[in-house]
Amino acid sequence: MKVERTNIDRSDQLLPLEAHILKRLQFSPYAAQFQQYGSCQTKEGGFRVLIMGLLGPSLSELQKQQLNGRFSIGTILKIGIQAVRAVAFMHSTYFVHRDIKPGNFAIDEGNHRRLYLFDFGLARSIKTRGEMSLRRPRPDVPFRGTPAYCSLNAHKRNEHGRHDDLWSIFYMLVELAIARLPWQGKTRILTKILKEQLMDSHYMFGCPVAFSTILIYLRSLDYYKRPDYVGIEHAFFEMLRARRLSWGIQMEWENQRPKQYMGVSVPNTSD
Repeated sequence: MKVERTNIDRSDQLLPLEAHILKRLQFSPYAAQFQQYGSCQTKEGGFRVLIMGLLGPSLSELQKQQLNGRFSIGTILKIGIQAVRAVAFMHSTYFVHRDIKPGNFAIDEGNHRRLYLFDFGLARSIKTRGEMSLRRPRPDVPFRGTPAYCSLNAHKRNEHGRHDDLWSIFYMLVELAIARLPWQGKTRILTKILKEQLMDSHYMFGCPVAFSTILIYLRSLDYYKRPDYVGIEHAFFEMLRARRLSWGIQMEWENQRPKQYMGVSVPNTSD
């Protein structure tokens, strides 16, 4: 369940958009169940309430439970496949997420093999209803997202496209493989500089060598070019096969009892 006050500025309202997107994504196996959305009045004031299916711990929480903060390559590749699929479903509705990170993916409360993408409060439509083509990208946009995982394109305040969500998945997977990105905890400006200047090998040590092919592909994309989601997914499957791993392998947390479950959360509207 998510709760938001009704008396906040329109620009700070997140739940109306989140409820709209979640409802549209009910065809996706990687979206939580939409149950109810509405408003209520209490002694403390008015509130909007979004009720959705209960989820288990986020990837961020699961990562903290690992002894060295890292997942095995097999787990990372399975996360990558599901993350790309989840984003592909969302992009098919012509919305981009704009805040992909480990904290916005969670496992199922019962089926610990399934990942769910959530928290759509920063999402944006890239297509106007009734139009055949994508919206024209704005020349200068406010920064949205989490600096550690956002693309250089987002750092430069360019319009966020579908490829930018994939960049965020890439950074997320690298973090899950090496425990901590070199720019984590730095200022947004320094994070941008490090992403521009660091050689790929400086932050990809410990990742599959084939990750570099995905990196090269991501650099070929732009706002208008539709990503090859199936091709990226296939690349992850090839990395599994190269290690003689199957889709049926267990992920680390499947043998562990999750320590936390997601309860009521109030979106942060102060950013």
